[in-house]
Amino acid sequence: THLGHSFPTRRSSDLFSKMDEEHAMISIELLRKLGFQAIIAAPDDKIPVIGPCVDKILYMKNENKRMITIAEFEDKEIGKLINGGL
Repeated sequence: THLGHSFPTRRSSDLFSKMDEEHAMISIELLRKLGFQAIIAAPDDKIPVIGPCVDKILYMKNENKRMITIAEFEDKEIGKLINGGL
């Protein structure tokens, strides 16, 4: 708790990797309408699905298992990531 307030958390492993595109978008919209902030971990192939529905993407890649690449994309930059900009 922080200053007497508690914040419920919900973790769903692989949630978006198993959903079809329509249900993933509906789920994100519902989270927004309910006022939740969501941290979504999803595979690369789901970026085009969730990208248009989120404010920011932190893209992490560990191709060589020695160095992790992290890039931040916001709003209009998300399109660059969707189109293979990294």
